[in-house]
Amino acid sequence: MEETHKFTWKELIVVASMLFGMYFGASNLTFPVQIGQQSGSAFFSSIIGFIITGTILPLLGVTAIAVTRTHGVYELAQPIGKTYALIFTVMLYIFIGPAFATPWTATVPFEFGIATHVSAASAPMWLFIYSACFFAAVILFSLNRHKVVDYVGRYLNPAFIIMVVILIAVAIFKPMGTTAGRAVTGAWRHGSVQNGIIQGYQTMDALASVEFGIVVITAIKAFGVKKEGTVAKLTVKAGVIAASAMAVIYAGLAYVGATSLGHFKIAGDGGIALGQITQYFFGNAGVYILAIMATITCMTTAVGVTTSFATAFSSMFPRFGYKTYVVIVAVLSFGVSNFGFETIMGLHFLVLVNN
Repeated sequence: MEETHKFTWKELIVVASMLFGMYFGASNLTFPVQIGQQSGSAFFSSIIGFIITGTILPLLGVTAIAVTRTHGVYELAQPIGKTYALIFTVMLYIFIGPAFATPWTATVPFEFGIATHVSAASAPMWLFIYSACFFAAVILFSLNRHKVVDYVGRYLNPAFIIMVVILIAVAIFKPMGTTAGRAVTGAWRHGSVQNGIIQGYQTMDALASVEFGIVVITAIKAFGVKKEGTVAKLTVKAGVIAASAMAVIYAGLAYVGATSLGHFKIAGDGGIALGQITQYFFGNAGVYILAIMATITCMTTAVGVTTSFATAFSSMFPRFGYKTYVVIVAVLSFGVSNFGFETIMGLHFLVLVNN
């Protein structure tokens, strides 16, 4: 089959940016900062463990979809058995989608940017309004799956990367302290790499990778690439670029967290720590900067999950079309998000403990 389009490096970077944006959600932003604070002078070995499960495993997931030339999780799992493949695929998409991960993408930026500025009594109303606007935008971005690479890869994710790189650069050139001699707390004393591995897995990117792989393949084909072998190679290349960029930013955020101990005590979680750090560097504007960063990075993840869910379910259960499934996922996610941040986080840890 003769190619109708020669893929350029610029297009490859855009696709890699889209993949990065789909992966990089709230936990990817806050966990490395928390790791940096808790592991102190051992932050480097800790973030190495985080990178193993936070970038290498997701890269392997995308690679599996690419090299097997399958059309999704269901087809990838079929050699084990069709019943298993169906159950596994449905459970994976529901958990990564409307049951937990997608609603979380709305509640986290709400906690960062709005919850602290409204009364406890009015917070549910503001969460309702914010999540309604959030998922309305997710629907608009997701309805045309061939435009996802433009929305996420060209616009949303580059805006986020610029903001987070500025934060890391400021922390490097105007550090709050050094990592030397900083206390290593808790379990990080006895297994910094191992604990990093556990934290990296909790981002759930390893699970989501097989979902996102098909979105990348669809995006590459939309550029006019027809040969399956070429599509597979480009998918792997995009995965390597995205994973490499994520690893660098993870290391930078962990460094930011570790050096912040020169000014702050260890925070209760990475979100609180990141809020303190951005406010230290950028003043009161730091609160809004963090809220914008969180909204953008969570939005790109929500769009990635929604489009991959709708693509898979419209193929497995064609009674409804792609656009109908987009609306279903967004509406269900909106409903679950209004149970609130604490409830969703409780579900998250319950599932992780049981597994």
